[in-house]
Amino acid sequence: MGGLPGWIEECGEGHTTQAVCLIGFNGSMYINTMAHHLSHHNKPTYLGLPRWTPHDLRRTAATGLASIGCPDEIIDEIQNHKKKGIIRTYNRYRYDKEKQEWLTKWSAYLRGLISIATS
Repeated sequence: MGGLPGWIEECGEGHTTQAVCLIGFNGSMYINTMAHHLSHHNKPTYLGLPRWTPHDLRRTAATGLASIGCPDEIIDEIQNHKKKGIIRTYNRYRYDKEKQEWLTKWSAYLRGLISIATS
């Protein structure tokens, strides 16, 4: 790989030719990942709005659901987080009814915000 910036170098054995090592970083990062992050953090604002990612929408939904009283356990299920520890082994319930209930409440809450903003 020629022409790499001074703060990265090719990784040693055990890595594909698409992997690079960051100087001072104990590990490796694929070029596509690095390119994504470099371009992502240098993007200008769009339509005057600050840069955002889809993860911001997940965080907003989780925070909003919590603000209207949704239990953390249901928020984790809505976001498809893996259950931890022994709970993952024994609790196989999918919480579909509860997820539908809270997403319906979230939808109503958002519709209320929109109607306030447009009236």
